[in-house]
Amino acid sequence: MKQRITAYTDEELFACLSETNEAEAAFSELYRRLGQRMYAYCVRVLGDMRLAEDVFQEAMLKFYRAGQEGTKVKNVAGYLMQSVRNLCLNAKRDRKITFSFEDFDLHTPSGAARYEAEELAQLVVSALELLDDEYREAVILREYDGFSYQEIAELTGCTEVNARTRVFRGKQHLRTILQPYFNDIVKHR
Repeated sequence: MKQRITAYTDEELFACLSETNEAEAAFSELYRRLGQRMYAYCVRVLGDMRLAEDVFQEAMLKFYRAGQEGTKVKNVAGYLMQSVRNLCLNAKRDRKITFSFEDFDLHTPSGAARYEAEELAQLVVSALELLDDEYREAVILREYDGFSYQEIAELTGCTEVNARTRVFRGKQHLRTILQPYFNDIVKHR
């Protein structure tokens, strides 16, 4: 590559995947730019780090192969997110959901604020698991990944109004699920 690889757009880098001598550098840069966001999405949607790692690796492999085959893509991040999303949905459909008691083992801390923050984060993750898939996905895409309502609509195949509704209702359901926890905090302070 004549100019620094970091100066290329995602689309230019994706096109470079079909060129043998530039493919490795182009993929490394795309991975650096997009990988963390895609992996975080897998973890949040699947709630299982091992499964998320497997799905993420499969998505990146398919992504690399598509680039090597010369697939034309206008929005690389959107293309990769769609692939990650589909693989996550397939993994959720295919896995049997089991919970262990350790997942819900709550200790009474000696007032440590850090523990409360970690506990709250875990409760939010658990509450997200209780949402219907369409609401969970919309909330994760909006609140964790920062997608616009239009981007959520395109990704999920619904209208922008429907995307807004899913995020709103998902947040309402989360508040309802978490309300007993917040009531308990207020009562014990």
